Amino acid sequence: MNNNFDLLRLGASLTVLLSHGVFLYQLTPLEPIRGQSPGSLAVYCFFFISGFLILQSWQRAPSLSAFWVKRILRIFPGLAAAVMFSVLVVGLGMT
Repeated sequence: MNNNFDLLRLGASLTVLLSHGVFLYQLTPLEPIRGQSPGSLAVYCFFFISGFLILQSWQRAPSLSAFWVKRILRIFPGLAAAVMFSVLVVGLGMT
């Protein structure tokens, strides 16, 4: 797919990362909108982009079973890898 969603998601993820750094190092956070940090705005951006991309996926193949199969095949391999890493690497290293 030839679009700029990857660039937008990279910018949002870097913004969240920097926002966490501001919190961890107890710096004065920026508030471009009163009560909203750049990190929270970046999370809203993630939700917006994700919703748009999921809607596009549904519109390409509006079948409930095909939609759920695609979602499961996209989410569960990463989830399984994260759980295995947490149990085998972090878990063994911390016990």
